[in-house]
Amino acid sequence: MIKNAVPIQLGWGNYPNNAVGTFKNITIIGDSGRGSPYKSNPVIAGRSGSYTVTVNIDGITIDNPNGSLVNLWDDKNDGVYEKTVKGTIKNLTIKNLKTYSTQLKGYDKLIVYDTEGKKISKDF
Repeated sequence: MIKNAVPIQLGWGNYPNNAVGTFKNITIIGDSGRGSPYKSNPVIAGRSGSYTVTVNIDGITIDNPNGSLVNLWDDKNDGVYEKTVKGTIKNLTIKNLKTYSTQLKGYDKLIVYDTEGKKISKDF
């Protein structure tokens, strides 16, 4: 990840609900991303718009010491969360990752498993 990079961008506007992204064997490396002014560097980001999407990943390695896994924003910062991300991340290997999220103002329904099939807590 380099400056302004977001590997999985959920959208910048209203999109039809129920879009599905399926990914396999991803490697994310770097020490930056879409950070300023949010200090977030997310791998998965939903910045604006109203939608529900599904993200399914089988095999992902992340090495970004300044990164976060998923960030969702509240468009008007009014407590009305417009975005929902659901799906499954399997076979996650974290070499370096700062936090699960730095901006979770949406509905995160992702289920995340490590390479041994153990469910990963979202409070790392």
